[in-house]
Amino acid sequence: MKYLFLGAALAVSALHSSLAQAQTAGIPCSGPVWWAESNGNYADFDFWVGKWMVFDRSSGLMVGFDTIEKGLQGCVLMQHWQHLNDIYTTPGTAFRMEGRSHTALGADGKWHQVWVANNGSYLPLRGGLQQDGSMVLETDWIEFNDRQGTPRRSKHRWHWKPMANGNIHNWGFNKQAGGDWTQYFDIEYRRNIPGGPTANLNEDG
Repeated sequence: MKYLFLGAALAVSALHSSLAQAQTAGIPCSGPVWWAESNGNYADFDFWVGKWMVFDRSSGLMVGFDTIEKGLQGCVLMQHWQHLNDIYTTPGTAFRMEGRSHTALGADGKWHQVWVANNGSYLPLRGGLQQDGSMVLETDWIEFNDRQGTPRRSKHRWHWKPMANGNIHNWGFNKQAGGDWTQYFDIEYRRNIPGGPTANLNEDG
């Protein structure tokens, strides 16, 4: 009899192991993280996925197009941003800002984003979903020399908050060493409709 119970226990154990392996193999990046003390979930940032027209909330003017896609079996969010004015254009260049980012859950259970753009900007941010449903990511202190050669230290904090109408409120702050947080952008994402306006994106990878 004891061999019967032992065999049944081994069968149940093997079944649980097979189910766990099947879930991991089928959808590697779904549900809550299990490897860290974190409330992180792979669906936390799904509200950002889509094709968007982006508007300045103060002027109401359209300032960009943004496309967010999930890639690598849902393990990463891939952003392609196209700016429509010259506010972030590098002086002396004939092209407007275009940016990319990759965003994913890290081994610490936090969301990590790396933003790069054709104006030379590079920002590594990390954070997570807040109780009010907003995603907040922030850089560490970044040390650099400004265009006059003066040493500077600054950090950035970006917010994304889904709105009841399906839009997204996105705003950001910058802080210089010894100073206060200063808001430097305040924009609203509105879903682009099929056949809606598009930017002439340079698909160079």
